[in-house]
Order: sequence, then C-alpha cells, then structure tokens
Amino acid sequence: MISTADVQAVRNKFSNAAERYEKLAFIQNGVRKEFFESLQIKDGSAVLDVGCGTGVLLGDIARLNPSGVNVGVDPARGMVEIAKRNGPRSLIVQADAGHLPFKPRSFDLVVSSSSYQWTTDLNQAFDAARVVLKRWGGFQAALFGRKTLQELFDSLDAASVRTDKWSRARRLPTAKNVWLALDWAKFRDVSVQAEERSVVFHDLWSVLVWLKSVGANALGRRVFLGHRALEKAQKHYVKNYSVDGGLKVTFEVIWVRAVK
Repeated sequence: MISTADVQAVRNKFSNAAERYEKLAFIQNGVRKEFFESLQIKDGSAVLDVGCGTGVLLGDIARLNPSGVNVGVDPARGMVEIAKRNGPRSLIVQADAGHLPFKPRSFDLVVSSSSYQWTTDLNQAFDAARVVLKRWGGFQAALFGRKTLQELFDSLDAASVRTDKWSRARRLPTAKNVWLALDWAKFRDVSVQAEERSVVFHDLWSVLVWLKSVGANALGRRVFLGHRALEKAQKHYVKNYSVDGGLKVTFEVIWVRAVK
C-alpha cells in the first residue's frame, strides 16, 4: 500500500487542489454520480461519507436524508473547509479513514467515492468503517484500482524515467486486495466488482498536468522527468495507445458492497 510519507504528500496536494477540484475532476465526478444513483438511503438514517472531499456527494445524500444525520470526514484540510461551505447542514470533520473519531455502532451506512485507494492500510480503514457501523449496517464504496493509468506507466518505463521503485499509482489496490481487506475486517455479503473505463487525452503532457491539477499526482516524489525522457515516453504512448482524438488513458473502478 501507500507509505505514510506519501499519504501526507497526497493530503497536501488535495488541499492545494481543493478550490479547483470540482471543475477539473471529471472522471471522479462521473464515478461519484453513478455511485450516488446506486445508493438506497432511508430518510432518518445516520450516514457517514469517508473521504468526502468538497462535500458534493454528502450534499446529495443530505437531500435524500433531510431528517437523518449526515457526516463527512476527509484528511485534507482544504477539502474540509470547502465541504463545510458546501454542506452547512452536515457535520464535516478532518479525520483519516483508518482513525474515525466516532463511537462504535454510530451509523446505518458508511459510503465512500474515489477515496479509499489513498489509504495506507485498507485492512485498518475497512475495519474502522465496520466498527462505526450498526449491526447489519451497510458499507458501499467506489475506488480506483491498480490498472489505473497503466498506459502512462508503461510509457514512462519505456523511457526509463527514474521514479520511486514503486510509484504511488502502482500501489493502488487490486480487486483481490480489496476483497481480502473486507474479509479481514469481517464484513459479510461482500461484493467486489471491477471495471475499466477509458478517457482520451490530447498528449502525455496533458495527462500529467491534469493529474497534478486535481491533486492526484501519479508519480512518486523523486521523479526525474527531463525533456528527452518526456519526448521518448510520448512517442511510446503515441505508438502503442493512440485512439481517435488523442491518447487512451485507463481508469479501473472497483465497486464495493458489504454488510456488517
């Protein structure tokens, strides 16, 4: 999984990207909308959104659950500040997915969209979610998986770009990792489904700029990406992953359902 140092770097990047996130994170926004449509929430429920970001999903949930308790947590201070502005009727707390500051059996439903892939320890994060759920409470999440950005990293490998031994994106969980973590956390009726979806970018540079702009820098902290290496990686990308309109970029989405 991701190291503690890398997680702190991710928090800082997402905080810095908070103001522009919703305008640029079109892939995450698409996943969030599909995720919200799949939720079944009974008004009056206690719902926790883990990794609530700017609070858009939580706001949608609050409209379905006006007489319930709607709570969001996010580790990035910048995201929390914006979420508080976007959701004045919800409780927003700065907290990590692995250390949820709530009493056991507090929530009927725990949800999360595009967040759990950044946790240092999926076992711990999923167990924390199970602890705060009431008996027979539901757990539902969508997160990005290991195949995300596979074309980018293949092209960087071809250009012999010097990144950390394991890049951050290469530490994203596989569907099997997710299932094993849910099993370890003793969830029941577990369902884990993975799908790949493709997006087209103009060139490799536009991919890197987009990732940085939304705070999801795909490269490790010690990266030496010179002009020559970038040109070589671009040529490899064009040769192997060109599609109509530009270059193919894969995002793997892992959909999760489980019950305490």
